[in-house]
Amino acid sequence: MVEPKTVGEPAEIRVLDPEGKLLHAWELDFTPQAINVDDEGTIYVGGDGHVAKLDQNGKVLLKSDSPQMSALPPMPEKKEPAAIDKAAEEARQKKIAELTAKVEEAQETYGKARQEARQEAKTPANLTPEQKAAFQAKLQEPREKLTAAQRELREAKLSPELRAMQQRMAILQKASINAIAVSGNDVFVACPMTKGFGYAIWRTDADFGNAKLIVEGLTGCCGQMDIQARDGKIYAAENARKRVVCYDRNGKQLASWGKNERGGPEGFGSCCNPMNLRIGSDGNVYTSESNVGRIKRFTPEGKFLGLIGAAEIVPGCKHVAIGVNHDGSRVYLLDLTRAQVYAFSKAAILVEANKE
Repeated sequence: MVEPKTVGEPAEIRVLDPEGKLLHAWELDFTPQAINVDDEGTIYVGGDGHVAKLDQNGKVLLKSDSPQMSALPPMPEKKEPAAIDKAAEEARQKKIAELTAKVEEAQETYGKARQEARQEAKTPANLTPEQKAAFQAKLQEPREKLTAAQRELREAKLSPELRAMQQRMAILQKASINAIAVSGNDVFVACPMTKGFGYAIWRTDADFGNAKLIVEGLTGCCGQMDIQARDGKIYAAENARKRVVCYDRNGKQLASWGKNERGGPEGFGSCCNPMNLRIGSDGNVYTSESNVGRIKRFTPEGKFLGLIGAAEIVPGCKHVAIGVNHDGSRVYLLDLTRAQVYAFSKAAILVEANKE
C-alpha cells in the first residue's frame, strides 16, 4: 500500500508579466484547481471543494464551499493508525479466513456449473440466441454468489484507517473543480457529477449563493472539463465528444460544433479534444488541443476563423490551458508536463511558437 504523504509545496496563485517574469505569489489555504477573472479584474478561484474571489492584489474577499458540496456526504475524519486491539484483530483475521474459504467454495461451484453448462451445450460457440440465454441463466446464480463473496472479502480486508481513507478520496474526487467562469453576476463551476460519472455545471451568484445545477452529463477524458462564459452564455469543451457546446445561463443548449479530423485544420484531432478554451474580448472562441498543441479561433456560433498556431508539447491527454490578451495580439498555451508557457503572436495566422 502506498503511504500518503503531505507535500510541502505551498498552494498559491502565481502572477506573471507578458514575458513570463514572476511578479507575485499569493498563498491560499486550499489547492487552486481553476481560475478566472471577471471584467472588473476580480479573480475567481476554485479547488478541493472551495471557491473564493480575490482582489487584484491577492486579498481574499470571500471564500465559500463550492456548490456541489451541498450534494455530497460529510467528509469523514482522518483516522490515525491506532494501537492494535489484539482481540479485534484476531476476530478480523478469523473473519478474513472464513470469507477466503467462502470465496474458494464459490469459485469451485461456479467452475463446476460452467463446466456442466458447456457439456450440456456441447458447442457453446454455435448456440442460437435462445440457447445462449439458457446457457447464461444457468451460470447467473453461481456467478452472483461468487461476486458477492469476493466483495465481502475485499471489505473485510480493509482496516478502519484504510476504509476511511478510501471514503475521503472518493469525496475529494467529487469535490474537485475543473473550471470556474464568470459572466455578469453569475459564477459558473464545472465539476464531477456528485452521483455516477461525467461532469456538471453549477451556477451561483457573485457571492457564491443561490447555487443551481444547470447542466449534467457532460463527457470528458482524463478528468478534464473546461468552461468559459461571456454575455450570459457558457461554452464547454466537451472533449470526449469532439465538440464545443454553448448554453444559456439556465443550461439550455444553444449551439454546438466540432468534428473529428486528423489532417484538416478545422476539426479536432488526437484522442479527446478540444481540451481547453478561452473567450477573447471580441467574443470569439479560442480552443486548444492536448497531444498536438494546436490553438484555433471560432466565432461564437462556431464558424472556423483560423489556426493560431501549434506548439510541440509533450504528448498526452491532459490540461492545456490557454489565455488571450485584451486585443488578441498574444495567445498563451501551457505545456503542463514541462511546466512551460508558449506565446503566440499575430492572432489568426499560423506562426511558430516562441517558448517563454
